[in-house]
Amino acid sequence: MKRKLITILIVLLVAAGAVALLKKRQNQLAEAPVAKVLPVVVEAFVPTPQQVTLTLPAMGVVSSDRSTVLSTKISGRITRIVKQEGE
Repeated sequence: MKRKLITILIVLLVAAGAVALLKKRQNQLAEAPVAKVLPVVVEAFVPTPQQVTLTLPAMGVVSSDRSTVLSTKISGRITRIVKQEGE
């Protein structure tokens, strides 16, 4: 019984302390100075018609539809290729 009474008293003291702190904080906020409204600096200009080039940056992979595998039927070393690229 005594323990229950002490627990109730502690809870009431904590609640009273919380209410007191909230009221103190509200008073501090009420006494705080009001923030000034400062003017906004704006730069203005008259738009003129101009030609604009639009670009779109993109990333991708370039691959060919056709591919060729160069290999020999017998083992050996290639010493030269007599065909030129594109022939």
